[in-house]
Amino acid sequence: MVGAFHHLSAVSLISDAEWLDQLGADELTESVRKMTGLEKPFAHLKLQSAGRVVAECWVGNAAALEGACYLAIPGRNAGERTVLLAKTELPELLKKPVESWRDDHLLRVPAESVSRIALSNGHGQIEMRRDKPKSPWNLVKPLQTRGQNERINELLATILGLKISAVAPTDAKATPPLDALKLTVESPAFGRPLELNLLAPLDAKAGKTTATISHRDHTFTITSDRLASLWAQLNELRDDHLARVDTEKVDGVVVKSDLAGEVALRKEGDHWLLQRHGVWEPANGERVAKVFEALNEHLVKEFVADSAANLEP
Repeated sequence: MVGAFHHLSAVSLISDAEWLDQLGADELTESVRKMTGLEKPFAHLKLQSAGRVVAECWVGNAAALEGACYLAIPGRNAGERTVLLAKTELPELLKKPVESWRDDHLLRVPAESVSRIALSNGHGQIEMRRDKPKSPWNLVKPLQTRGQNERINELLATILGLKISAVAPTDAKATPPLDALKLTVESPAFGRPLELNLLAPLDAKAGKTTATISHRDHTFTITSDRLASLWAQLNELRDDHLARVDTEKVDGVVVKSDLAGEVALRKEGDHWLLQRHGVWEPANGERVAKVFEALNEHLVKEFVADSAANLEP
């Protein structure tokens, strides 16, 4: 959060500066002016709000008093400046290189606000959506099914955790290679989809590649320990639970089998009943519980097909 930190620090340091003394006009001899360094200040800081300047100062040399420096602020009359001796960390902050003011996260948006993620690498597209923050993820392309929330949230965390290590001008004529990854992230926090383009890393273990993003200029070198995980396969993002049944909301079960016939069960209070010859009698509650356990806890080993047209495989 380097860039954001610097911006907020600069604002707070102006308001938190401790004014120690004000130099009167009669004190500002030529030698004193040279000592303050305000004739050629090394920094000019201007804060604006709605297009109007709300605070402004010029930063000069360090003073003899530890942690103090000379500042100038606008005087009462146009063109005038009031010279102050102030105790502030502002000079040290403003001496940092320009690059350190840049937000070092490629994309900064609250994770819970993201409602859509799309991945495309030229060979197909995977799209994930959720209705509201913290609600389950669903896969909507190339097929509609439940997503694996943990895996998709890890993917989102990796996207939001991409760190910038270097910046270069963007070549407008360059065409991304086929194996480049196009990421689309939607969030009300931005109001429009954000598009990221990442080149496949030459060395996945190195965790470094180049990227562009639609709301920022330049091409960025980005790093992540989980960079390779962004090139996810469809089945890695699918819910690998056979089902997710809320047993508290189930009050009936019907099992149809060519071998055992049809079994009808219903729940009354905490007990299950079995229909036999038109009469409801106590059922084996442990067996019913094992059915729900098998549905909710047994994991899919492999997704063989997404159609029941041919069940032979």
